This record gives sequence, C-alpha cells and structure tokens, in this order.
Amino acid sequence: RASKLETLRLKLFFGLGQAFRNCTVSSAGVRELELIQCGISDADCGGLARACPNLEMLNLTQCQISDKGIKKVMFPLEKIKKVNFTGLSLTTNTLRTIARKDICPKLGGTQK
Repeated sequence: RASKLETLRLKLFFGLGQAFRNCTVSSAGVRELELIQCGISDADCGGLARACPNLEMLNLTQCQISDKGIKKVMFPLEKIKKVNFTGLSLTTNTLRTIARKDICPKLGGTQK
C-alpha cells in the first residue's frame, strides 16, 4: 500500500543520513522535504534523491552539504520548484548550474 505522506519536516534529527544511504525503497509520494540541521552529508545526497524522486520543495538548511552533495541531490530531481540552502557553503557556480533551465526547469527562485 502506498504511503500518503507528502510533507516531511525534521529538525536536529541525526542518523537520517544512514537511512538515505541504505534506502532501496522510493517514497515517491513525498513532495516537500525539510531537513534542518539534520546531519545530512554529501555521501547521503544520492540516496536522498533516490528515496524522494518527486520532490517539489527541498530545504537543507544548515546541513553539512557541499557543492558535490548538492549536485548529487539536485540533478535527478526533475520536479523541484523551490529550494532553501541557507547555511550551506556553496559556490556561486554550483547555484548557477542547478538553476539552469535544462537541469532544473521548474526551479523558480533559488534562496541561499
């Protein structure tokens, strides 16, 4: 039976990264994901994208993610419309790259 979970908001929830790395099941119903100060790292980002392929909103405020991790999570997400990367150490080049229309065509405004 498919989950009806569409929005997940977590703050200061540690150990989640390991769950994403080991994820083999998609939570395709999740459209909004907020992981604020959750200890997510670059290594977890590919699993996050696989776990939640239909994300429209992603908030990774103050997680331990660099340019490398952001690219891993953003490139597979074709439906993403809104992001919040507050507190991340990202380069301007990475922000420009993910905001390009052909990579994230529905991404309207990027916050940093």
